[in-house]
Amino acid sequence: MSDLIIPTLASMPASRTKKAPRAVRPVVDSPAGDDKPSFGDVPIECITASKTNPRKIFDDAALADLAASITKHGVAQPILLRPTHVDAGVTFFEVVAGERRFRASKLAGKTTVPAIVRNLSDAEALEIQVIENLQRQDLHPLEEAEGFEVLMRENGYTADVMAEKTGKSKAYIYASLKLTALEPSPRAVFYSGRLNKSTALLVARIPIKSLQEKCVGEIASEQRIMSARDAARHIERNYMLDLTKAPFDRENGALNPGAGACSTCHLRTGNQPEVFSDVSADVCTDPICFKAKTDEHVVRVLKLAKENGQAVITGAAAKKIKDSSYSAVGGGYVELDKVGYLPGQNDRTFRQILGDATPKPTLLETPGTAEIVEIVKAADIADLLKEKGVTLNVKGDKIQSEHDACEKEAERKAKLEREYRNTLFTEVHHASLMANLVDADLRVIAGLMFNQLPGGTLPKKLVMDLHGWTEETLGHSDYRGNLRRAVDALTPAQLNQFIRDCALSHELHVYAHTHSSKDDPHNLLAAAKRVKIDAYSIKAQINEAAKAKAKAKADAAKYAADKKAQAASKKAAKANNAALENIEQLTPEQVPAFLNAFPERLNELTEFALESRPLFIALIEQWALNTGHQYCGDGFVKLGAIASSMATPLPGNEYAASDEDEEDAEMLAEDVGLNAVIPAAKEPAAPAPAEPTTQSATPAPRARKPKAAAAPKPWPWPKSPAAGANTPTPDTEAAPQ
Repeated sequence: MSDLIIPTLASMPASRTKKAPRAVRPVVDSPAGDDKPSFGDVPIECITASKTNPRKIFDDAALADLAASITKHGVAQPILLRPTHVDAGVTFFEVVAGERRFRASKLAGKTTVPAIVRNLSDAEALEIQVIENLQRQDLHPLEEAEGFEVLMRENGYTADVMAEKTGKSKAYIYASLKLTALEPSPRAVFYSGRLNKSTALLVARIPIKSLQEKCVGEIASEQRIMSARDAARHIERNYMLDLTKAPFDRENGALNPGAGACSTCHLRTGNQPEVFSDVSADVCTDPICFKAKTDEHVVRVLKLAKENGQAVITGAAAKKIKDSSYSAVGGGYVELDKVGYLPGQNDRTFRQILGDATPKPTLLETPGTAEIVEIVKAADIADLLKEKGVTLNVKGDKIQSEHDACEKEAERKAKLEREYRNTLFTEVHHASLMANLVDADLRVIAGLMFNQLPGGTLPKKLVMDLHGWTEETLGHSDYRGNLRRAVDALTPAQLNQFIRDCALSHELHVYAHTHSSKDDPHNLLAAAKRVKIDAYSIKAQINEAAKAKAKAKADAAKYAADKKAQAASKKAAKANNAALENIEQLTPEQVPAFLNAFPERLNELTEFALESRPLFIALIEQWALNTGHQYCGDGFVKLGAIASSMATPLPGNEYAASDEDEEDAEMLAEDVGLNAVIPAAKEPAAPAPAEPTTQSATPAPRARKPKAAAAPKPWPWPKSPAAGANTPTPDTEAAPQ
């Protein structure tokens, strides 16, 4: 690389600085690292951005700030380039590191940028890009994950190698890589900021595209964004199913041949321990497959039961007995695997109590859930239970067991406990009338007040931000413990401030359609007054800033609209001019437009009009008079305002001639044989005395109305090709003797 000459604009010939960069010697294609790097100012037009840069998002406002800094101070740190190819003797480069500085330099209008040039292979360049971007604080987690993915795929690195090169843990690498499983729609929500990394990772672990999109709509809608803890609970409850409670045989791959057995499925959390380190091993992340296996299992069970002569209750009959999975079995039946709450049985099920004496059950399909439960008639097992020392009183379809008595006893104990707590609370209340709140009291109050703030709302997030708390501070595995520790870490002054913030934050929410003076933040305004904060000044500043922002937005919209209108106008004018270019196809209505578009073709149009379009003459002359042109023998010329008032009218114009020259125009038209229609004078002229004429082929000129010492005006009319050689022109015609 030591023989590489980096081109500079100063060294370029003046004739080439705007066309092509200065030629440089070809780069030696030697192994990377054999040559020392070169440094210099490289023309920006020789540089292209890298397609493999993990960074895909560049903030326009931040780029504008950086461009302003570069304009003032220049580029403080050179960018890293590598030569890519030589074209027509010119070496071109690719940005390896420093694309923000490269973009900002272009934005600032710079023609060169300081750079270090190294001969790097694709693998080396990619590794530098990923590692360099990892040091950026504003790198988006998804861009980081994509960088890991590309580096592992292209360079063949394992997670262990990546962890060693990046200084990250292996679990961190795997968690980041899982983010690349996000579908396009959830990715857009992640980039918009409505999902944080923790929540996005939870969504990425859902393997089905439609379920990912459904989940994001539930936890990060426009109206409400769940906290990481609430989102984790929602996803675990709705999208992660406990395989230990599955009604089907998890090893029976025939239930869904496409998925196989659950134990070997890659969507089982236990088969991805690096990604699901916080979840138990026997959890299914594919609800669709889980439901398919459940449905197939129900079909097989019911079919087998019917073949074996076992009673099966489904449909409307089943709904009369058990209308949902949450309701108890009625109609005189009991569930064999349901706890009977029978005295002395230690919460044992009917099946456990009966043992081998359990009668053949009836299968009941729970409506809407595809759940199969085994039930028996209570009357059929009453005697069997009695043999076991358990009394079960059955009257018709009603079961009266010792369970009812147990329930009453439990309620009695609960009532006594409530009475005890209420009494204790009352005594503490009276005893603490004159006692100040101590630190322990305040910390209990702080935790309870914070818990009362709705999760995922702006007030709660603002309180957390003001005190430096994040979702990771509280976590979701030991939320109560983490909250207690976070509150205990507050100093006494911070504790008072935290309690006040929790109380006042309830007034932060504003409803769009129900706001009135009653909804004003009275407590917040009172607190501001106590600490001498001018609330109305703050409101005025915010309103002014909003007006300025709205004005800037309106100005930008107007500017864009004006530019669009100008472009449309230019396009229309161009199209109109193209239609006007052929003068032979012009209509009289198009003459002014033609002259406005092509004033330099005035004389060309005049000649064309005199030859074949006499109707154009009046329009041409009117335009010429309006724009300060005068016809002078060889054509129209541009004169000043005074000269334009003396312009000579073109002959044959039935409108442009003045009253003073009407008669001369009529005579001239007849002399040259032009069939122009010139209106007769309002008052006919008196006949002039006859003059002797000479023998000539030219007819004698008509007598004119006498004028006071006024010489006839010269008429710039071309010779008529139809007239004879002796036909006088207006310039040579002799005055009457």
